[in-house]
Amino acid sequence: MFERLWLLSLIILFMVSPVAVSQTLDGGTYDPKKDADIDMFLASWKDSMPRHTHGSLIERDILTQGDQLNPPRKGAVLEYVSKFAHATLFAHNSTVPVTLKGEKEIFYIISGKGVVNWEYIGQTKGRGRNDQENKCGLAVKDIYLYRLQSTAREILCDGS
Repeated sequence: MFERLWLLSLIILFMVSPVAVSQTLDGGTYDPKKDADIDMFLASWKDSMPRHTHGSLIERDILTQGDQLNPPRKGAVLEYVSKFAHATLFAHNSTVPVTLKGEKEIFYIISGKGVVNWEYIGQTKGRGRNDQENKCGLAVKDIYLYRLQSTAREILCDGS
């Protein structure tokens, strides 16, 4: 019984495989001169060269600017955005402030813990503004301060 089933599935596989290999979206076989190379439209950040930006931040490009219909290199399909990249900041590393001219950067942080140019001050007591009985039922939160000037303490305390 097992041998018959194995033989039947092998015969079906040989009958169907030439049809599946020869079919494409337009019904014809693949022609590299006419059909676009699908591998040029996608890229992986693992294949791109790393570059250091913002101090210790390591960026690897996924998509870059190029022609949407005929990319000159892998992942070069963006028209209105300059790049889409994967960035990594290793533990105990930091970034430096950067002034961008003519472009904006958006960071989407997936995991990790840390702050950018903020100074840790302390924690809340876990009380809300309406907690008059000191029950402390809310979550404790970290408090960070961003100094606009390095001499802020002297400026604020100068009058007292």
